[in-house]
Amino acid sequence: MARASIDTTLAKIPLFKECTKKELQAVSRLVTPINVKAGKVLTKEGDAGREFMIIASGSATVKRKASSSSQ
Repeated sequence: MARASIDTTLAKIPLFKECTKKELQAVSRLVTPINVKAGKVLTKEGDAGREFMIIASGSATVKRKASSSSQ
């Protein structure tokens, strides 16, 4: 995926709506586009996070363990 295409995709995501073109270009330099097959586990609850994932197309399911303590 070309950087210009990444910039365009990011610009359509509400989180980046207020970013300038220059800011979008800075973010796009940090992006590594990947295609993920259905059913692929991207991360698990409790694992240390190292990525920030943006789903540009498609969907994902989030599952959490039920909390046994009340707060």
